[in-house]
Amino acid sequence: MRRCSYRLSWLVMVVATASISASAMAQPALVELLAGRWSGWGNVTLAGGQAEEVKCIATYTAATAAVGIEQGLRCASASYRIDATALLAFEGEVVTGAWTERANASTGTISGRASSAGLLLAIGGDTFSASLVLTASACKHAIVISPDGLAVSRIAIRFERC
Repeated sequence: MRRCSYRLSWLVMVVATASISASAMAQPALVELLAGRWSGWGNVTLAGGQAEEVKCIATYTAATAAVGIEQGLRCASASYRIDATALLAFEGEVVTGAWTERANASTGTISGRASSAGLLLAIGGDTFSASLVLTASACKHAIVISPDGLAVSRIAIRFERC
């Protein structure tokens, strides 16, 4: 169970990181849109098809250097806890960054592209990789993470604050 929890933590971190990236991708307007505190619910789907509901709180702060955003993400379910941070930088459509998941002492990188529709990111670490899609609007944003080769097949979270 610890191994699954560790892998899930990485996946949730990826989700958090994607949220950050999405805010930067929409340029400063998206960063301003995401700034603040968001709460949301979602599901973690295991490779076997079982799903577990997860509650998350995300906070976004505009980065002081260049165009970017810093994100904090805390998620909890009956059997998982995530405590992650990410820092993303945007240069035109290119998104780069790094993430850290404190509960499991994990770190990794983020790269991808931003468009007017959202973000398409690749997230990785020493033993983890995933694709992440983020879409955002004025009062909501959603993140879908699809990890490669883990016990978790999908993480989907919807955040709202209006």
